[in-house]
Amino acid sequence: MALPPSTANWHWKNKNVTPWAKEWITRELTGLSVSGDKEGETASVSQVTSVEGDVEIGQRKSKLLTIFDCDVRLEWIGTTSSAEEVKGSLHIPEVSHEIICDGLSEFVFQWSLATAPSPEVDAVYKLARTKLQGAIETKLSSLARAIIDTHGKDIQVSGTSTPTNAASGPSTPTVAAAAAAKLAAKPAAPITKAAATPDKAINVSNIVVEATFQASGDDLYSLLTDEKRIPAWTRNSAVSQAKPDTEYSLFGGGVKGKYISLTQGKEIVQTWALSSPKWPSGHAATLTTTLDQGSDSTKVKFSLAGVPLGMEDEIRRNIEGYYTLLTVDTGQTGLGKSTLINTIFASHLIDSKGRFSSDEPVRQTTEIQADSHVIVENGVKLRLNIVDTPGFADQVNNEGCWDPIIKYIKDQHSAYLRKELTAMRDRYIQDTRIHCCLYFISPTGHNLRPIDVIVMKKLSEVVNVVPVIAKADSLTLEERENFKSKIREELIYHNIRLYPFDTDEDEEEEVQLNETIREVIPFAVVGSENNVIIDGKSVRGRKTRWGVVNVEDPNHCEFVHLRNFLTRTHLQDLIETTAQIHYEAFRSKQLLALKEGVNQRPAGGNAQQ
Repeated sequence: MALPPSTANWHWKNKNVTPWAKEWITRELTGLSVSGDKEGETASVSQVTSVEGDVEIGQRKSKLLTIFDCDVRLEWIGTTSSAEEVKGSLHIPEVSHEIICDGLSEFVFQWSLATAPSPEVDAVYKLARTKLQGAIETKLSSLARAIIDTHGKDIQVSGTSTPTNAASGPSTPTVAAAAAAKLAAKPAAPITKAAATPDKAINVSNIVVEATFQASGDDLYSLLTDEKRIPAWTRNSAVSQAKPDTEYSLFGGGVKGKYISLTQGKEIVQTWALSSPKWPSGHAATLTTTLDQGSDSTKVKFSLAGVPLGMEDEIRRNIEGYYTLLTVDTGQTGLGKSTLINTIFASHLIDSKGRFSSDEPVRQTTEIQADSHVIVENGVKLRLNIVDTPGFADQVNNEGCWDPIIKYIKDQHSAYLRKELTAMRDRYIQDTRIHCCLYFISPTGHNLRPIDVIVMKKLSEVVNVVPVIAKADSLTLEERENFKSKIREELIYHNIRLYPFDTDEDEEEEVQLNETIREVIPFAVVGSENNVIIDGKSVRGRKTRWGVVNVEDPNHCEFVHLRNFLTRTHLQDLIETTAQIHYEAFRSKQLLALKEGVNQRPAGGNAQQ
């Protein structure tokens, strides 16, 4: 399933452009002039006295969004047909995105006249409030477009999909993703060769990042320098001979430089230049990567010397930025829930909760067990909270076995709402809401069980549900497709609304991507934490007497599609859908209930007397 270029710009970025916007408004309005019907009758803006407010440009899902709300004050002058000077002022209390782009309201113009009134003066005053007002409104209406044209290129990049045969290593979020992409954003295009300016001093600073990885120094060194393995974590083409005095290129030409020195498994020293309009032409920083291998892990230190002042925060945000994703996996014991989660994130995050010996007690109820981890990929930290549900559907009578899951999800909404309504609430509320529920379906090859229908219907009302067929290698390809078709038909018949949802805000590309996802759902997956050798390459798979199931081969199962869906294309959308749909529905019900409770209270303290 090919991924669209928009995935390179899926996550939120923003840039404050307030100083530029204030200067733009002052420049564009000052001197704006109109003429009246009578000869010599004019009105114009003499000066902009103040512009207060904030202006930002943001980027999300390849969309450039303007966010601004300004208060503008100016002075105007005019001349009557008899050459008498007329003066006054104008206050525009709101110049905002809502007015210009959304059309939710109209401009408010508060005019004042400082010159003593007369028929000729009143005519100029009317000219100002009609024609000059229209000219000002027209000029201000182009603010959003000017912001995008001027600053859009600074925060939006283009993504070039990596050919499927470009990488010989795994494309999971592994130590490689955390290691080599620490200091590199995915910029728009190769660096334009321009005349260097060595004589112009550039103020620079240094950035140092340290991390520890469960991998050998030699393996990390190879992941960082091997041309065939680099695309596994950059998701883009690369050029690298890994020799001193040879040039390299990452992210399809987005980052370029030259190797200075390389010590196998120990150190990499290279020049480093980012393709960005803000990066000085001809300037190169120096990236020194040191690898200190211990007994069971390797400590990696990235030292980037020569970062231009003003870009430190942008690069550091790429390193330190957090996205939060909480996942609950639900399904019968023995369907490989823990194994699949560990396979998706290429780390042993949770242990199996199944019974491994006959003397272990059988769980009588559904339990809720949460684990928290931090995973780093491409310089972005993902705080991952995994909620397992051992004991679900393991009894003869499973009535109500879903209640603890529903209660836990609602409890997280309730906890967030309490923090949100606190008078002295934190600026950043830690989000413990559940963003995705992986529902594991037993690979029977027949239809959904009644309990599957009931539970998915109830879960879909409070959380984003993504069904998966567990242990899909137990089905032939033909059986798998027939089983998937039956499941999709049952989901439609029972009116079970699963994620992803289409909205009016989605562009055609997003709608097509969601439709492609729906054609794949339920994902038929196979999980494995073991590595097997196929054609001399180590891959995650399951070895049987009939051959090897490669979990990352789309011809064997749909694990790769599920991983891309959860960690790349729909990661942020899962979070936003939870906040805007499921949480808002819960919040509305709670606040309405609170309001009704208040209205039903006695009106006075002595009402019962």
